[in-house]
Order: sequence, then structure tokens, then C-alpha cells
Amino acid sequence: MDTLPGEKLLLESDNGKLLLTTHRVRFAAVTWGNSRFTSIMLEEVSSCEITLLSHPRLLALALLFFIVMVYARSAFYVQRFSIGVEDLILPGILVALYLATRRRVISLRSAGVAIHVPITRMSAGTAMEFIGAVEGAKNERYLLGKQAAGGFRPA
Repeated sequence: MDTLPGEKLLLESDNGKLLLTTHRVRFAAVTWGNSRFTSIMLEEVSSCEITLLSHPRLLALALLFFIVMVYARSAFYVQRFSIGVEDLILPGILVALYLATRRRVISLRSAGVAIHVPITRMSAGTAMEFIGAVEGAKNERYLLGKQAAGGFRPA
């Protein structure tokens, strides 16, 4: 990474894709033939969030298919309420898809662009620490700018 004058690396993700420096946040990734590079200056970061993305419609579909299959079994086979293994296959696949597609994402936004970083092996606590580091670096950068402009005198 080419650094700006006076810039220092503060944090780096395990895979090296997400960087926090004293001046900016950078994300670079190449997946399935697509590449993405985003850089946001700390002064421009307007919000940080951790989001758990999921598709709850898959769970609703699983429940719907399960109810329909059990109803069809009892209506067409004139049996009391019973559940067969075949009644669980499609709902089970939908529940597995739901669990497989859930993911946690750190989002850093500016007025014009956003960095969305999927965090698969990072705990929620580590993600919170990263966001705290971004906020701390942004605050430090702000205070340095105020001090250089002569508008801030430390006590």
C-alpha cells in the first residue's frame, strides 16, 4: 500500500483485505473474477454498523411447505396427523439454505460510497473493536486538524 505523508497503519484484518490507517479505511477484494477496491478518508466516514444479513423468507417457505405436506398427507391418505421423512426433505433444505446464507457484515459509509465487508470468522466483539478503532482514529484526525488550524488548544 502506498501511504500518504505521515500515514501509519493502525489495524489490518486477518486476510489483509481491510485496512485502517491514521488517514483512511481501505478495502480490496477479488472474488470469482470480480475485484473491488474502496478507500474512504477518515474525515468522510459518516457511519459505521454491524449487520446480520439473512433471508427469513426461506424459513417462512420452509414452514409453509411443511404445513402443506402434512395437510396433503392427512387429506389424501386419510390418516391421522402424521409426519413422514419425505415431509421434512424440502423444508430441511430451505432451513439449511437459510443457515448457509446468514452473514455478518461491517459497513462503513461516506456520503458517496460504502464499504461492506463480510466477516465470517470475526467475532462480534472483534468487529465492535474495529468500529471503535475507526471512530477513535477519525476523532484523532479531527482533533489534529483543529489543532493545526489553531482552533483547538489542549488543556
